Amino acid sequence: MSKTTVSLVEYIRLYELDLAYQGKTQSTLRVYINNLNRVCRYLEESLERQPVLSDLTPEAVMAYAAAMPDRPKYQGHPFKPAYVDPISPFSLDQRIRTLKGFATWLHEKRYTRQNVLKLLERPKTPKLTVDPLSDDEIKRILASVNTKTFQGARDYALLVFLLDTVFVPAKSAA
Repeated sequence: MSKTTVSLVEYIRLYELDLAYQGKTQSTLRVYINNLNRVCRYLEESLERQPVLSDLTPEAVMAYAAAMPDRPKYQGHPFKPAYVDPISPFSLDQRIRTLKGFATWLHEKRYTRQNVLKLLERPKTPKLTVDPLSDDEIKRILASVNTKTFQGARDYALLVFLLDTVFVPAKSAA
């Protein structure tokens, strides 16, 4: 296969076959292939022709990532209508991870001499922090359970178990 004559869509099709052969779930396949097809459509729009393998460059991926905030969320989605909000940084990161995985596969299968996206850094995503429940919130949750019934006693035990495994109170310096 020549990098200049075989369309990128054909390589995506081969990748999909390989992923299916490896036993990836249908939902995983759908996410990967949708992400790759989005990039393919972006390249086709920007190049005004069918993209080929040599068009998949770090610069093209960076241009794609830079253009994402300007594109409507769910654009091209099969079930959801597009709307103005841009995609989240986490969705963009997922798309870039998919591209990097595809580039690794291309290199491992010797369709490319090197992994063209190996040095491409993933976009930054915000660090999510979860605010712990206050002591008062915990007391109110536990007080809302009727422990006089079997289900209530069970629910209370489950809540206490979950709170003990997730919530670690700060230790006093005594």
